[in-house]
Amino acid sequence: TTLMDLGEYAAALGQFAAARRLVDRALPPDHPDALEAVNNVAWALISLGRRPEAVALSEPLLARRRAVLG
Repeated sequence: TTLMDLGEYAAALGQFAAARRLVDRALPPDHPDALEAVNNVAWALISLGRRPEAVALSEPLLARRRAVLG
């Protein structure tokens, strides 16, 4: 998250999206690390002011996190 800390939100989004693609290929969708990968993309989108896209990811993510993590 160093890029996020530096305010480099677009670069962070690129890295988070790439990580999510890797995680999506390697882990089941409800694995905690897969859920975190989606969350990271959503936070980068929020930081870029792309709230509708972030909400579209976050709403189903919340339901999945509650089901998996309690």
